[in-house]
Amino acid sequence: MKLLLINQDWFADEFRAAGHEVLTCGVREHLQVRLTQPFEPIHNLIARLPGGFRPDRLIVYDESAPILISGVEDSEVPSLFYSVDIHHHFNVHKYLGHVFDAILVAQRDYLHYFEEVGVRAEWMPLWGTRMMEPSLEKKYGAVFVGTLQRSLNPARVEFFEKLQALVPIEVMTRSYWEIFPYSEIVVNQTVKGDLNFRVFEGMLSGALLLTEKGPNGLEELFKADQELVLYSKDNVEEAADIIRSLLQDIPRCRAIGAAGREAIMARHLPKHRASVILELLQSLEKRPSGMRHFAFIPNLSWAAKVLGGADLAYVAQAAGTALQYLDRGLDQGEFMPEAIALYATICCIEYDRICGGNLGSRYLSRMAEVFKAYPIFQVARIWQVAQAGEVELALQMSQDLSPGDPQQTLGGINNIIDNILGS
Repeated sequence: MKLLLINQDWFADEFRAAGHEVLTCGVREHLQVRLTQPFEPIHNLIARLPGGFRPDRLIVYDESAPILISGVEDSEVPSLFYSVDIHHHFNVHKYLGHVFDAILVAQRDYLHYFEEVGVRAEWMPLWGTRMMEPSLEKKYGAVFVGTLQRSLNPARVEFFEKLQALVPIEVMTRSYWEIFPYSEIVVNQTVKGDLNFRVFEGMLSGALLLTEKGPNGLEELFKADQELVLYSKDNVEEAADIIRSLLQDIPRCRAIGAAGREAIMARHLPKHRASVILELLQSLEKRPSGMRHFAFIPNLSWAAKVLGGADLAYVAQAAGTALQYLDRGLDQGEFMPEAIALYATICCIEYDRICGGNLGSRYLSRMAEVFKAYPIFQVARIWQVAQAGEVELALQMSQDLSPGDPQQTLGGINNIIDNILGS
């Protein structure tokens, strides 16, 4: 197969070793083809690939940011999306199963979000990304290596401050492969109970992994007290007691660390995950969806918000692309969940705010006619009329929308839209 990988080069070497042609693409400099235009249509991207490369399958990897290519849902090329940070972005990712033809998810306990919107997704955990040889000469007892910004993760900083007051532990932001192999214990702390890369990296290093208990599938992959050791999330005293006990029994500590490394080597390396993906891709076909265009709107709304800090032109581009998706979805009579109606409203308002005119407003009116059960479209139209200075008309529309005091209704509408735009 000819495989086009978007955003990351994960498993590219393994795919090539299995006899497949691979091309990587994205905004990162080390990838073979650069994405330079947000929301470039996939058919345009394919047309400019070097050497006339025409992919048989498309893999889009999650990089905890909006997807910056468009048109995947209408492409003839079957596609796969691998959701890694679903625990941060489930409100966007869960709809992508209507855009892509297959979904893999790194966090097992978030599969139900896909099921709720009629999407079949499969669990594929993360893996040990970098080979490390364990060292018999240990420089550290217990260590944590990771992000330690209070503004990003105050609970983590507080946890390790308290833990350091109880037991000796090195807490740092460094290259983990320079630290883990020389440590007796790698302590893991998660943002949202996720099964993160540090689990696999710590175990692969040969250190004992001390990580949180949780419903994320960890204990289906590894044997507690044999291949790793568990503590209750945020329980500083329990973690401290375990660290003391383990450091007083170094032979046991190293035996568990060695068993953990063996588990990673046997089942959780890049070659194992590549095998899962290739098996899925072999039989992958385009699958129909009754909301394949509307399902991409949350991603575009998210992009408008994220890119707004860089350049308003990007916001206009994201919102403009969303209007194109709305047009296709409306023309094809697609189903729109009420949650997506909120994202669509944001895109319409943002487009008119930045680009001027009333194209977004016209789409709001069109959706209000089609989706009469969703008052948000009419609410947004009233808000736009009021923002344009036509207060009397806005009050009349408010009266038509809801009996009672139109001034009070209009005030409520302003609060609703302000909350939506600020969320």
